[in-house]
Amino acid sequence: MIKLKILGKIYYLFFSNNISSFSIRKRVIYLNPNKIDVFIKILENMLRYIVIKILEDKFNDMLKFKPKINITLSDKYYAYIDVNNKCIFINLLCIVFDKHLIEYIIMHEILHFIIKSHGKLFNTVISWYYPYKRNIERILIEYNIYMKNLKELINKHSI
Repeated sequence: MIKLKILGKIYYLFFSNNISSFSIRKRVIYLNPNKIDVFIKILENMLRYIVIKILEDKFNDMLKFKPKINITLSDKYYAYIDVNNKCIFINLLCIVFDKHLIEYIIMHEILHFIIKSHGKLFNTVISWYYPYKRNIERILIEYNIYMKNLKELINKHSI
């Protein structure tokens, strides 16, 4: 059994060869070990949809362009941007966070399109949108164990 968080909610993952792909019942995920790739693809699509929805609902007026969204896997970053290609790269492991935390991460990256460095201006603007910025950053760190569990599942599939 693996303890996962998906969008801030705890799920328990069990592997079973008796299931064609996967099934979710009462926060328990039953997953065929041969279909982990299907499960990962669904997580990617969920995260992409949530990020696009956040961009449309919350930050549509901040940028004069619609950034491309790429889901990636990283040991170092929650997200990062490519200014030249107008792209936001979101770490797949961010699917463990609830929507409010994902929104903060997106805001942080959008702000980098406007203000490049983490200087005083950057911190002032992000603190204006998120006055409890330090608490949010502490909570992000608390989710590391769930990111680690998901990363191990993905790595086992990659081997």
